Amino acid sequence: MTLGAKKLSILGIEICLFSITLLTIWLDEFIDMPKIFFNDPPTPYRIHEYIIESGMIGIVAVIVLIITFIGLKRIQRYEEYLRVCAWCRNVWLDGKWVKFEQYMEAQHSLQATHGICDKCHEKVLSESKS
Repeated sequence: MTLGAKKLSILGIEICLFSITLLTIWLDEFIDMPKIFFNDPPTPYRIHEYIIESGMIGIVAVIVLIITFIGLKRIQRYEEYLRVCAWCRNVWLDGKWVKFEQYMEAQHSLQATHGICDKCHEKVLSESKS
């Protein structure tokens, strides 16, 4: 599962939980849940209380979702770094060091081939003439 999919599922779970909380408040207001479940005396409809509670939960939900989104974006940014050995140029992949070619094949399904850049070509030519 990619981080993008994980991000959507985490945000989706948070949205579902806040929705369940709102639904509970609405049910309590409209069907009087304490009366039904605990045989308490009936309570009058207090629509202003319902609106205030729903608004507060909405504000908290937006704040939590924004903080979660920002946190997940920071995690994604750090996971995008490619860890490369400074000496041998091997790449850290799934808990072990592998050759760059193996990394490219595993992560991107790319087959590697080798060539020589202009700078190295000139260097090789100048060394072979010496």
